[in-house]
Amino acid sequence: MSIRNFKDLRIDQKLGLFFLFAAFIILFNLIGVVYYMEKQDVDNAVINTSGRNRTLSQLVGLYAEQVRDGKPAKDDLKQTIELLDASLRVLKEGGIAPGFEDAVELPASPDHILPILQKVNAQWRPFKLSANVLMELPLTIDTVGLEQSYGPDSTVAVYQKTFTVPNPEIVKALEYLDANAEILMASLDGLVQAYVVESDLKQAKLLWFLLFLFALSVVLMITWVYVSNKFLKKPASLISDACANLAEGNIRFDASYDAEDEIGSSFKNLKKLVKNIRNASGFAESVGEGKFDTDFQPASENDRLGHALIKMRDKLQEVNHQDKKRNWATEGFAKFSDILRGDDGENQDISGVYDDIIQNLVKYIGANQGGIFVLNTTDKENPAMELKAAYAWSRKKYVEKEIAKGIGLIGQAWVEEEIIYLEDIPEDYVNISSGLGDSNPRSIIILPLKVNSNIYGVIEIASFKKYESYEIDFLKLLSETIASAISAARTSERTTDLLEKSQQQTEQLRAQEEEMRQNMEELSATQEEMQRKSVDIEFKISAMEQSGISSIEFDPSGMIINANDSFCRLMHYSQDELKGYHHSIFVDNDFAESKEYEDFWNGVITGTTEHGEFMRYNKLGNKVFLHGAYTVIRDASNKPVKVVKFVTDITQYVKEKEALKNENLKLKEKIAMN
Repeated sequence: MSIRNFKDLRIDQKLGLFFLFAAFIILFNLIGVVYYMEKQDVDNAVINTSGRNRTLSQLVGLYAEQVRDGKPAKDDLKQTIELLDASLRVLKEGGIAPGFEDAVELPASPDHILPILQKVNAQWRPFKLSANVLMELPLTIDTVGLEQSYGPDSTVAVYQKTFTVPNPEIVKALEYLDANAEILMASLDGLVQAYVVESDLKQAKLLWFLLFLFALSVVLMITWVYVSNKFLKKPASLISDACANLAEGNIRFDASYDAEDEIGSSFKNLKKLVKNIRNASGFAESVGEGKFDTDFQPASENDRLGHALIKMRDKLQEVNHQDKKRNWATEGFAKFSDILRGDDGENQDISGVYDDIIQNLVKYIGANQGGIFVLNTTDKENPAMELKAAYAWSRKKYVEKEIAKGIGLIGQAWVEEEIIYLEDIPEDYVNISSGLGDSNPRSIIILPLKVNSNIYGVIEIASFKKYESYEIDFLKLLSETIASAISAARTSERTTDLLEKSQQQTEQLRAQEEEMRQNMEELSATQEEMQRKSVDIEFKISAMEQSGISSIEFDPSGMIINANDSFCRLMHYSQDELKGYHHSIFVDNDFAESKEYEDFWNGVITGTTEHGEFMRYNKLGNKVFLHGAYTVIRDASNKPVKVVKFVTDITQYVKEKEALKNENLKLKEKIAMN
């Protein structure tokens, strides 16, 4: 960048370059410091890891002695060996050393340290193997030897005896650990010293690098101070002197500054100031003469004199404008009052009134489309807003449409009972059609028709224009007038409906009396039919009891002994599937585990259970209704030997009985309703 180009830069750009330059220097130094600290952290981590290996090797020897003494230290010994093994591997290959909080990733060892590290690994491997022997082998072993003993008659007896002696492998491993512990420690010390020397060399190089960065920063700062003094401080002094001359009324000054920055622009603006003062004076004279349409532009937003003159003119124009607004609203109320009353006295069709309202309202407020929705309460539980009339581009559009409460903008206005005015219209909400095509409206008005806290309808209007507050206020007041007219029409309709309903109810009472008489005759016939069916069912039950052939045998504990083919078919089991199972397979689990079931079976054994109807479950899990009895077979000593159950299937009878019961209930409900 040339000196001229730098001079023409704006002050904020110059300051921006300054801060950018300063940020560059700071960032450059920061990167150097961070790099220095990271290297220092890595070097310290390497030294700490190497130094910890010395401690770990001592712990290996300590835990080995504890294992020798029979103490539970094998797990500690194993963990220490694994940790030392992993540390040596990380020092060689690089990575994160285990066992450190906030550990950093270590680099691989440099080539000149690898021989030392390899020497340590060569000494560590047999040392580790010896330590592993302590974990893998028992401390003692049993051996057999000969022992002599002398009897009372001086006879010598020789016999074998088992002796417990220290394990030779353990003894050998401990001797190796004791002999080589100091050698391994010395090698680890040498490794630590090598890493310390390597770290010192790196830190010295990094320190010289930081000193170079500091010197470079000083040179760059001195250069920037010189540049800022020449291109910022001196031009600022020139414009200060020029402003002092202007404050004294001296609008003729020779000072100038040839640049395209803010200072050069300030000199140009000072020359424009005199011209702006003359324009303001001419505008004030025109307003004084009553020429309110005179055009005048303030010099800027901070031109208090210019804005004061504009406000004076605007207030006079506003008075005239407010008069027009009041006249517009007054004429509108008069116009729509005539529409709601009916000018010719013959407009009795409420739908026609809705057409007149929406057509004239759209035209009067300069809108493009409109629709009037009236509350339909035919369905008391689900009232809805029903579209009664719509108007668009001077032609009527009949659309069948109902909107539920809370649905869409109309439903929302219904719930909130407040006008909704939107200028940010979604693209797919509505289009206004004309000969030139379709376009999105610029504003939407949703106007609830409310009077005395009751909603009677909603008016929706779409327009290309945006509406002012006085037009919105006019619509709010007009909505109450329209709601009052709808309320009056609804009251008249309800009065007429009540009269018609009163007449209809009289006719309905007569019809209901006749229907009641017919229902009583139907009830009598139904009861006779039920009696006939009941007798028929009783005969069927008697026949089933006499010819029932299904039987099953149980031992006194309830275990199934045998069942005939008829019973197996009835319950969908084979004989093999039943034998050996308890009677409880025919009832549900809750009943089988209950006190009631226990009492039931005890009653069967004691002979107190009477015959009757029973509900059981077949193999498919379906309910089967049985009629029968349990018979206890006793031996000569009157002891129960087995239980025989004879049953007949009455499932169909139970279902028919239930159906008749339901039919009777329905008939009674029908009679009650009538």
